[in-house]
Amino acid sequence: MARSAPLRVLFHVAPAEPYALRFQERLHRILPADAELQLGLTLSEFSPKFVQSAEVLLLSPYIGGDTVKKVATLLPEMSQLRWVHSFTAGVDAFLEILRSHEASAKAPLTNAKGAFSWSLAEYAMGGMLYFNKQLPKLQQHKEMRKWDRFPMNCLRGKRVGFIGFGNIAQQTAMLCRAMRMKLVAHCRNPQTVQDSPFAADAEFCDSKGEVFRSCDFIVCTLPKTPQTEHYCDESCFSVAKEGSVFLSLGRGQAVDEAALLRHSDRFSGIVLDVFEREPLPEASPLWQLPNALLSSHNADLVESYEEDTVQVFEERLKEFLAEDFRKFSVEVEKGSGY
Repeated sequence: MARSAPLRVLFHVAPAEPYALRFQERLHRILPADAELQLGLTLSEFSPKFVQSAEVLLLSPYIGGDTVKKVATLLPEMSQLRWVHSFTAGVDAFLEILRSHEASAKAPLTNAKGAFSWSLAEYAMGGMLYFNKQLPKLQQHKEMRKWDRFPMNCLRGKRVGFIGFGNIAQQTAMLCRAMRMKLVAHCRNPQTVQDSPFAADAEFCDSKGEVFRSCDFIVCTLPKTPQTEHYCDESCFSVAKEGSVFLSLGRGQAVDEAALLRHSDRFSGIVLDVFEREPLPEASPLWQLPNALLSSHNADLVESYEEDTVQVFEERLKEFLAEDFRKFSVEVEKGSGY
């Protein structure tokens, strides 16, 4: 696409934050030499002309406080907006406001899909091995100085079921296949992923209850949407295979925590990185579960977090700047949220 004016990029972020400066440096290295980049949170931090002519809106990787409300004040003024990109994979917090303004509703939305999938896949495998190899028992025996040659379990041949089969699940499936595990997938549109190399040898199952009933490990990676809220519920947990392990790595709202607590004793292990309410309140009974491994939604917060998410943006930027650009290779459907 031949350009008649410099590309103007509005990065919605608090300029004084140390990470904002690091992102700014990285962005300057990959944006066109004549591109104009401005950072800020509110209208008063930008010149009216810049906001009106900005073609690209970048959303901060660290969402908190009234960030969404501040984005909402900018959108009505961004009449030339042609692309919105989120440096996070989850975009549920912004979907409603993006849909409610004409320019952002029409502009394609991309995200950091794939940037953190490998880290989450490693975490999933770590959670499976943690309970499969009975590491809590080993640690207890160490503290007791107890010698006990109990039989060890093996992942090989075990059934791992995926609730949702997007990028995180597919990366996890690749590691599971290396462990010679049997793959079962339950997802909205199986036909869209069945040809994926990550889905090779996977069994697709229409019933989420059957996944819980038949699998030794169940991995939920669903995003937050109206359709996925409490998708893993009483009907799933009440029929879960005795001694199985449940893992949740997508969005906490996809899991009915009250139902999980009621049936927690069916599981030999529960691995949770995401929760319905974050931070997880100190009073939450989840903290007290003896068979639970909990992390603070930081399984994807790796040392290379910023580099990884900027790299995904760079891939989309090359597509956007191409002369024959029509559509991104990977876009978020504003209707579904993924």
